[in-house]
Amino acid sequence: MNRTFYSLLLAAALTGAATADPITLTLQNNDLSTAPGGSVTFLATAINNDMSFLVNLNEDSYWVDPPLTLDDSAFLYTWPLYLTANETLGPEALFAVDVPLGTTPGDYLGSFGILGGSGVDDYNLLATAGFTVTVTPASSVPEPGTFVMLGGELVGLGLWVRRRPASRGPSVS
Repeated sequence: MNRTFYSLLLAAALTGAATADPITLTLQNNDLSTAPGGSVTFLATAINNDMSFLVNLNEDSYWVDPPLTLDDSAFLYTWPLYLTANETLGPEALFAVDVPLGTTPGDYLGSFGILGGSGVDDYNLLATAGFTVTVTPASSVPEPGTFVMLGGELVGLGLWVRRRPASRGPSVS
């Protein structure tokens, strides 16, 4: 690798170290698991790090590995519109991730960010949190309805065998 690449990498690292997120967003548990067809809800705590100003929470931004989907209605409809100076919120439900039926077991990654700032029209990135949803294999235990269907089939087979005429041996002439 060349010297320019290392210079850019060092500059990016120093820039990241010199700035702090206006709010601290911490997921209560950033690794949850469920089977296909299930859903998991992530709880979070948010802290306004600014000692003198309120911070408006204007929007969210997220991504999640397909085929999983993220439902951000908890953030949009239950979180406050702002955090006052040095205010702490949570733990509160932040978002849910839905796992469609047929999803292959494994780890799926995602990220959730909060946008806002000092004004109601600001959409600066205030904080982000990464998460993992582990999709577990579907349970191999049959549902109770499966046993009912099997019982009905066995009763039907028994009635069919009983009504069948008895087979007779070869006829003698």
